[in-house]
Amino acid sequence: MKNNITIIVARDLNGLIGSHGEMPWDIPEELALFKETTMGHNVIVGRKTYESLGKPLTGRVNYVLSKSINDPDTEEVKFRSGFGEIMFDLIEKSDELFFVIGGKEIYDLFLPLANRLLISELAIEAEGDTYFPKVSLGNWTLIKEQKINNSQNIEVIRKEYARKKI
Repeated sequence: MKNNITIIVARDLNGLIGSHGEMPWDIPEELALFKETTMGHNVIVGRKTYESLGKPLTGRVNYVLSKSINDPDTEEVKFRSGFGEIMFDLIEKSDELFFVIGGKEIYDLFLPLANRLLISELAIEAEGDTYFPKVSLGNWTLIKEQKINNSQNIEVIRKEYARKKI
């Protein structure tokens, strides 16, 4: 199977990614880069994160991993009850990109399979309760760094990593 999985996340200095189901910061410029990066592609999201969004992300096919939502699929949203089900989609659409957008449990599931990481590092220490999984960057090669200028004057660096070939 061609590896078409990218993890995309924004985290603070301590790896924090969420606070009670919400993002603990509001940096429109970082969100704009997220939108630009994922637009026209597939996104994989857990139920809690999907519900916190309030609606599907437009311009993308939203794959929602949930054991409790049994809604019918639409053109924009595909509900999958288990990891195995979504693996069929990854194989069937192996020529398309899939961005894993959270939450923590979904990152835990897909991190071992991802071939690329896009991590926006925020130079702040926010308050919250959900953390990105620990990643051994020894298994990854830093490909690119991009500073994200923003109106909050928070240092934000988007780092792109590729998994090292073994």
